[in-house]
Amino acid sequence: MDRQANQPEEIPLAGFLDELANIHRNIDDRAIAFALGAGASVSSGVSSGTQPVKQWLELLRNRRATNKPDLNV
Repeated sequence: MDRQANQPEEIPLAGFLDELANIHRNIDDRAIAFALGAGASVSSGVSSGTQPVKQWLELLRNRRATNKPDLNV
């Protein structure tokens, strides 16, 4: 599947559910969050679901790279 670098990868529902089950079975210290939204409020200045997810991923990458226990910026 061709996609732009900034576009999320699409996976089938069965693959998504299998990954969630795998995380549940194999990772004791886990937390899962879903950011849902249609983006209808973006024109009103409300962030789309994509913006905070990108921020969270960047924070997690930085945290993992530096082994810092907090997520403060």
